[in-house]
Amino acid sequence: MDQTTTLTSRDRRQAIERLSNFVTQSVAAARAVEKPFFHLEFDRVFPDEVYAQILALMPEATDYRPMHGRSKGHDLTDGTHTRVKIDLFPEYIRNLPPEKRALWDVVGRSVCSEPVKQAFIRRLGPGCRNASAPISPKSACIRSRSSPATSPAI
Repeated sequence: MDQTTTLTSRDRRQAIERLSNFVTQSVAAARAVEKPFFHLEFDRVFPDEVYAQILALMPEATDYRPMHGRSKGHDLTDGTHTRVKIDLFPEYIRNLPPEKRALWDVVGRSVCSEPVKQAFIRRLGPGCRNASAPISPKSACIRSRSSPATSPAI
């Protein structure tokens, strides 16, 4: 999946479908872990070439925005936000340069696709039976500013 240029509509759809299928298989293969809470552990979420592009085309620090909620309690005394994110929805990535926008559009649409959502529901459902809210996938790239090099958490 070469994302160094803008994709045609057809190529974009195919890239989203291929990546969605891979992520769905990754969710199915993930280890279910009970402690300290029910969660999945992944060995590999994305194909190697896509992950390499993710690392190479990370958004710039200025593309992120502060996280809200409990993460605000981790702000530094000078007001610097230590946890920031960029939601991978079209309206949030539209200002990225074309090569980054092409990659992050495919990644965002893939991880929020219906097959990936259903895979997570199948795998996380047993541990979420007592949860009050339905599972609703949201994709975001989150980074900690306190670390010099942070891998994306998607």
